[in-house]
Amino acid sequence: VEGEHSYLSNFILSHNSMYGPDYKGTGGKAPAFYSSWSARVTRSADITDLGFLNIETWNNTKSGKKQYTFSVRKGSVLAFNYSINQGGHSLSAKLTGASSVNLFNVYSSSTDWKSGRVYYVFSKNGTYTLSLDYSLHTYGHVEVPKIKLIY
Repeated sequence: VEGEHSYLSNFILSHNSMYGPDYKGTGGKAPAFYSSWSARVTRSADITDLGFLNIETWNNTKSGKKQYTFSVRKGSVLAFNYSINQGGHSLSAKLTGASSVNLFNVYSSSTDWKSGRVYYVFSKNGTYTLSLDYSLHTYGHVEVPKIKLIY
């Protein structure tokens, strides 16, 4: 990008600086200058909406599991937000497949809301299953508005 100390290479947008450590990243494909940030530019066709989770209870208890199965290639990104209202509710996310990982396990106390954002970069090609386990008590709400997969 002319005049901005930025460039686009292999769909990676990098902003460079003459300040910072003088080293190269793994694989020898990093630029010879320090990059304060980088971003991947992708087509909207490379973004898949896997679904959502929105569970609410009114005067009862509810627990369960929702699963999403999908195929990825190395470098794909799984991205989503979550929120849980206060009251002793829980939500956990686990990824199983070519490699398995517990993404998070959160519990809301009687006074605290919990929310967060998850970005997971896949290191292996393969088929994976995202499992969202939830447990709600009286007047509970768990929400994962959009689960995105970026190829």
